[in-house]
Amino acid sequence: ITLRPFSFGAIPKVMSHIQDISYIFTNIPPEVLELLRQEEGKDGVPDVQSAMSAELIDYMSTIIEVGGDNVFNLMALATNKPVEWIKDLSLDEGISLLIDIFEINYDFFEKRFKPMMVKVTGRAKNLIEMIKKN
Repeated sequence: ITLRPFSFGAIPKVMSHIQDISYIFTNIPPEVLELLRQEEGKDGVPDVQSAMSAELIDYMSTIIEVGGDNVFNLMALATNKPVEWIKDLSLDEGISLLIDIFEINYDFFEKRFKPMMVKVTGRAKNLIEMIKKN
């Protein structure tokens, strides 16, 4: 399997799968963020495998539990494998693969997606308040 960060062309599909679970990626538990920040490699990308801990595994399990098919679809996009192939992985292989995908795309989720969602949410709140005033 060759994993690469999501390409620009994949963003519409990625966003369609992330919409329902965006709060998971924008509310990473502080203890998980701290682990990731402590384990950043030379390139600024976290070495998630080095940060492996109960907290990280619990967070990844929550992503799978809450995200369901959206997570499997994202994993299929990242691996260029069918969703059924993803679902047939053993539990440890699936969580390990999800952690690898998260690690490779961490920059997108933490440094780009999260600020974008905060901005969009703020703009939506402002728009709703303007509508309420009228």
